[in-house]
Amino acid sequence: MHVNVCFIYARNDLSPAKRNKKKRRPVREVRSEAPRGEDSRGVEAMTVLWMLTAVATLAAEVAAGAAVLLLQWFSTTSQGRSALDALPGVMLLTALFTGTLCLGLTLLVRRIRRVPPPTTVLWTAAAVGVSPWIILILASMLAER
Repeated sequence: MHVNVCFIYARNDLSPAKRNKKKRRPVREVRSEAPRGEDSRGVEAMTVLWMLTAVATLAAEVAAGAAVLLLQWFSTTSQGRSALDALPGVMLLTALFTGTLCLGLTLLVRRIRRVPPPTTVLWTAAAVGVSPWIILILASMLAER
């Protein structure tokens, strides 16, 4: 008993394509435009560089302070100067360079971003950028005494 399957589907109008079709909900359109306030990739990269300079400045300041404390703690007056004595100066020089760059980027990022960074972040980055200069001035004043 061979029955023609195509004849049955055609006669009952139950073809596999129609039988397996489910009703689909209408798909909502996805907005392809960027949300308001989103900056370009260059501006985002500049913001990331700004924050990296702030963190590098702070890390160099902490390293310089820790090196000064460790050198004073482990200092021996009978021996000459070692290579580790230069570490606080090198870290302060690094902090001066990255801090100055951080100050410049603070002004630049504030100007080029559509939505400016939070005020607290701006003031913190400015304080971190200025602090190596303050440390240098204070250290030179103390060295003159």
